[in-house]
Amino acid sequence: MENQIDGQTIQQRRERVLDATTELIQTLHDAYGWFNNEELANTPLRIAKFYEEWFDNRNGFNFTTFPIDEEVMTIMTDIDFYSLCAHHMLPFFGSVNIAYLPRPKGKICGASKLVRATTKVFSKPGTQEPMTVELTDYLYAELEKPLFLMVQVTGKHTCMMIRGVKQKTNMVTSGLRFDEEMKPQLNHLKTEAFEAWRAGEGKN
Repeated sequence: MENQIDGQTIQQRRERVLDATTELIQTLHDAYGWFNNEELANTPLRIAKFYEEWFDNRNGFNFTTFPIDEEVMTIMTDIDFYSLCAHHMLPFFGSVNIAYLPRPKGKICGASKLVRATTKVFSKPGTQEPMTVELTDYLYAELEKPLFLMVQVTGKHTCMMIRGVKQKTNMVTSGLRFDEEMKPQLNHLKTEAFEAWRAGEGKN
């Protein structure tokens, strides 16, 4: 049986998205005269295919973890993300830095899983602040509550660049989770994360 989401088969969902997108493109053309005949015929399908591909990014990967005996800080910088602002359906994009300290005899993840988790969270329309919280909570759960976890997201929002205030400024958001026993070391751990992020930024 074909997978269903909210009672719709995949084919039904595709057809509804294509019909709505076709109507939107035609309406915009009728109002503003923006599109040529090829674009009127094929742009809706291209958009619908993008949404389907984007939706698939949120599914279908296993967050692999491995046991570790030592407490070793794991840090990754400059993970690219691309998303759409839910307010204007315009792109926002940027980078994610992640640092975590596993528990003794705790878990670490495959390095690519930090990238895949970022892609998973940002592959939907949203806003940066709650998506930062979602990514932080997701990693904290999948890593089985590490002693320390910090996530930093830096984004450029085209909804501010091509409309409104027309500024290309960055927005920075962060998420922090830690065990109470780490509270006396918290400032040191945050400093270690920030210094490693600064050292690694722009090196990819």
